Amino acid sequence: LAPSNTLMERFARFGIPPSRMLLQHQGIDARPFAGLTRQPSDRLRLGFAGSLMASKAPHVLLEAVAGLPSGRVSLKIAGDLAPYHGDDSYAAILRPMLAQGGVEWLGGVAHERVPALLASLDVLAVPSIWIENSPFVIKEAFAAGVPVVASNLGGMAELVEDGRNGLLFAAGDPADLRRVITRLRDEP
Repeated sequence: LAPSNTLMERFARFGIPPSRMLLQHQGIDARPFAGLTRQPSDRLRLGFAGSLMASKAPHVLLEAVAGLPSGRVSLKIAGDLAPYHGDDSYAAILRPMLAQGGVEWLGGVAHERVPALLASLDVLAVPSIWIENSPFVIKEAFAAGVPVVASNLGGMAELVEDGRNGLLFAAGDPADLRRVITRLRDEP
């Protein structure tokens, strides 16, 4: 079973015959997202939810936001710093970025609080620079009625239909992500 075409293609490259594979999208429990209310704001409220590790690339989002005019965009970061295959040097890079103006670092957020977190956002950013398979956080954002800005890779690009339920940007490119955020801010 593969939860995305991306993974099916990888399996095929590893030698698994297509006749032995089945695409099976994974679902989420949508009940916690029912009846959420969202309040308007005079600023664009961005968010990130996930492990703060290099492959998830919160640094790309933080760099993109740092280049925007202050006061018109806010960013909530939900997640704990996590080593990547035992390497925890990324934390030293990320900590100063998390302290910049307009950024609220929430640390880890319990899963039962994710619906409320998503309801407090205008858009969720998924800036991963690795091939995500089929991120649950994107499905949860959609269940909360929140569009997603994501890297144009793998399962992220399969879930986010550019211009329909979110926008895609060039993976690892803070300037392109800044362009997309600016578009959202200017064309709500």
